[in-house]
Amino acid sequence: MKLTLNQAWKLCLEQWKWIDKQLDKDSLAGIVSLKRQWCRVKEFKDVTADCFFCEYNNQKGSAEDRDNCKNCPGRLINRKFYCDNGTYDYNRHPRKFYKKILGLNKKRLDK
Repeated sequence: MKLTLNQAWKLCLEQWKWIDKQLDKDSLAGIVSLKRQWCRVKEFKDVTADCFFCEYNNQKGSAEDRDNCKNCPGRLINRKFYCDNGTYDYNRHPRKFYKKILGLNKKRLDK
């Protein structure tokens, strides 16, 4: 599946909105499992790490660019963004991560 930058943002935000709602139902749900579940239900079978930012990044640039997340949509807004940042790590702090990407998206749309 070839993603545009806007599609990567749209799908990522949809996925994380759903994950956030699932956490209300089951606060012990595993994030990796929830990401995978959302992708399977929506019939996205070959998405890198079940993450649309990772998928977009991997479709762009060289192997080195892919390895350092150079084209991650979040990093295109804020070069210091990393999904495994200790403050808002997607797996350990999913609500903080969701809030972070919502903020990045607002910044992106305000440009």
